[in-house]
Amino acid sequence: MDGSSKHTLPVKVVTRIEPGQEDQRGIQGILNGAGLGFRYSGLIDARFNFVSGFLHRLLCEVDLGYRTELVLTILRELATNCSKAHAKRIYFQSQGLDISIPADYASGMASFRADVLSHWDQFVAANSTNEFYIELSFELNADAIVIHMENNVELLPSEWERITQRRQKAAQIRDILEAFNAFDDDNEGAGLGIVFISLLLRNAGIAESNLIIDSRRGVTRHTLIVPRLPAQLRSGIRDEMLREIEGLPSLPDRVNQLVVLCSDSSASIASIAQEIERDPAMAAQILRLVHSAGFMTRRRNMDVESAVKVIGLQEVSELVVATASRSVLANHFQIKEMETIWDASNRVSFFAAELAERCHVKRSDAAIAGLLLELGKIVMIGLKQTTMERIDEMLGSKRVRTSSILEESTLGISHPEIGARLGEKWNFPQAVIDCIRYQHKPLLCVSPNEALVRAVSLASRLHASTQGMADYYAVDPEVLQAGRVHSPEEFAKLAKLLEEQFKKQIA
Repeated sequence: MDGSSKHTLPVKVVTRIEPGQEDQRGIQGILNGAGLGFRYSGLIDARFNFVSGFLHRLLCEVDLGYRTELVLTILRELATNCSKAHAKRIYFQSQGLDISIPADYASGMASFRADVLSHWDQFVAANSTNEFYIELSFELNADAIVIHMENNVELLPSEWERITQRRQKAAQIRDILEAFNAFDDDNEGAGLGIVFISLLLRNAGIAESNLIIDSRRGVTRHTLIVPRLPAQLRSGIRDEMLREIEGLPSLPDRVNQLVVLCSDSSASIASIAQEIERDPAMAAQILRLVHSAGFMTRRRNMDVESAVKVIGLQEVSELVVATASRSVLANHFQIKEMETIWDASNRVSFFAAELAERCHVKRSDAAIAGLLLELGKIVMIGLKQTTMERIDEMLGSKRVRTSSILEESTLGISHPEIGARLGEKWNFPQAVIDCIRYQHKPLLCVSPNEALVRAVSLASRLHASTQGMADYYAVDPEVLQAGRVHSPEEFAKLAKLLEEQFKKQIA
């Protein structure tokens, strides 16, 4: 039985490692053209969570990080189907039934749901040792990331027919509600899985033929092909993005004058405060950030001079740059998401400042970097219409009006890289530039700012978890270690604590 298509690829020999032992070296091996795989026992439980962090880090390396949720959801569905196929065979054997005999199959499936699926955790615990496995492997080529999931069960003719029929029918279904109505799930328990995957791929603009199912010689292999744009097209769009950055205005001269003034040892705090207050909007923003982001103080309703005394001249200088950067982008890009992005940045800034001591970095450095982490996202969302039209021409498709249009088109330049380029244009401190550039791949930062990058990246992931967009397993183990976070429970508890503290601070 072969569900392959024109996408069928030769399978490389992969280096196999144990689940939970994936690291940056393994990812680097994939990027260098080697295959990497790891094997799980045949009944999937919480251990499969380990793949989420590895997958996120791998996809971020090739600017496909936004695909993590989609790919992980599909892999979970496939793993669930593999696990249920194994469970059926374990159950049938325990009942003295031959799964290949139609009469025995019908008899066993009549009780499978009640005896196994309705008590899944207990069944997994009772059958933790078995002959079955699920192996996951990854390859990278110029056009796609290719993910294989293989298990040591060959599909029965009836199982294969069921999958084929559902895939054919899924092609005519418009949404998941229609799928529920079209498929009345039966004792198989796998019902909507393959339909759900088809809908996910279609909605993501990926051909359903990019999921290949091949079952023969005692194994079943699922191959998921996650496409990238051709290198030439990625390069063209990247150039458009960089031109957009170059077209942004420089920071006002007043900002540069204030930076120089803050570094002048002969300048008084009072004179610096007076210079800031000449721009009421800037003064108001600085005071707001002092109170709401990572520059925590116990004093409320401070004036500018008091704020300068509390946080220091260097920190004020960096806050002036941060405030001006926000103002330039707010004036240049009129987007509805602006306040949401600023609010998230303030939270990340606060989280990073609170993590500073445990990560052995300077509190103010972490706070400033957090404030500026998402500048690139604003540029992406706010591209001018003419630039978008040129990108549409290169993509050869109709414009899709979503906030993440560029990343969803796999442009070959991610919003962290755009933000870092913007930081270089505006002469941000190198530590801030590194935090922006490596926020999604902190282990690649080998500069003296490595500890700060890891602290800010952890803060970003903790904040994302409060929005339901990340978890413990989406963070590099080295980053978790740097933040002294040792378990999913500690991660969740820390995220909740930081969010509660932030809300108290701005109340």
